[in-house]
Amino acid sequence: MFRWSLIVFGFFWSILVIPAESVRYAHFDVTGAIANGRRVKPADLDAAVDAYKLIGSAGICMPGIREQLANLFFAVVRPIGNSTR
Repeated sequence: MFRWSLIVFGFFWSILVIPAESVRYAHFDVTGAIANGRRVKPADLDAAVDAYKLIGSAGICMPGIREQLANLFFAVVRPIGNSTR
């Protein structure tokens, strides 16, 4: 029984968590630049938004995915490089 639960857990981990973490890792430079108020290329920002939207639409319950997507949307709406900080 325990072995089957590990197999099921491993399966769900591979189809839910790994894709979300790969998106987070692939666009870490974009989200880090936004968090620090640095300029981001529009193409990089669009690619990050599309990837986060795809992960978000899959219903993956990963902490921070939706918050990071909201930050990306905020960066799209706000003129990039004109931070109010």
